[in-house]
Amino acid sequence: KKYDVSASSFSLLLITSSEDLDYHVRYLRGVFLPSLSQILTTIPTSQNSSSSDGGKAILDVLLQLLPRICQDLDSAFEGYSGGLTKKLLLHFLDVIHKCIDAISALFDSLPRSLQYQMKSSFTVNQAASIIWDLFRERTLVQASVIKSTLMLCIDKMPSLVRRVEKIIGVCIVDKPLSDNTSEL
Repeated sequence: KKYDVSASSFSLLLITSSEDLDYHVRYLRGVFLPSLSQILTTIPTSQNSSSSDGGKAILDVLLQLLPRICQDLDSAFEGYSGGLTKKLLLHFLDVIHKCIDAISALFDSLPRSLQYQMKSSFTVNQAASIIWDLFRERTLVQASVIKSTLMLCIDKMPSLVRRVEKIIGVCIVDKPLSDNTSEL
């Protein structure tokens, strides 16, 4: 039995089985991820007039969020947290792309002194590793999903990590970024 879960009819009382719970979790993700995506698109423009400390604080939050979103996507492939539909997969990938864009814009807006402090908290390489493993180990059928995942794995995430390493002058990743590319 399927319930039409919407904002007006959402109720935990409707959950009577694990299938109902999965359905509700997918609904919540379907609401949360597009909303998060919209918020992420506003971050780079809203930071133009904010303080450097505020930008660093938001960047710290995004650097914590990115690997968690990637891990949640990986868990969804395992069937946890409601499982995964094509639409949710595309929402996840969109959020990850926009999170990387926001991280990049915020990092660029920080003064050099704050950029140098980011080495220990810079987690894009962890997120890249999760997405790379997902790409290698999961069957991705839809062309747009394959393209989006590849762009994250071999372009967007490694480019950002290389740029940050160049700016701060310290290696963030223990292994060369080319290792992931050579596995293709």
